[in-house]
Amino acid sequence: MGAWYDLGAGTQLRLSTEDGVQNELSDRHVCYQVADIAVAKQRLQSAAVEVIPDPRPPSGYSRFFVRDPGGNLIEITQKTD
Repeated sequence: MGAWYDLGAGTQLRLSTEDGVQNELSDRHVCYQVADIAVAKQRLQSAAVEVIPDPRPPSGYSRFFVRDPGGNLIEITQKTD
């Protein structure tokens, strides 16, 4: 259940619902597209944030995940083509 919005200018908002969620176990997440994923990864690691690698990023993208202090999953991505 949820909704997928095209906000224009290449921006999308995808919303979904889950019952009985435990943030630290959930796959639901927000995604941020960055200009340089290597710099983003280095800055997060320098701040002692655990980087969760993704061995199967979608075609044309590089990505990894992190969790915020509340356990929410955050996707960091960069378009590669």
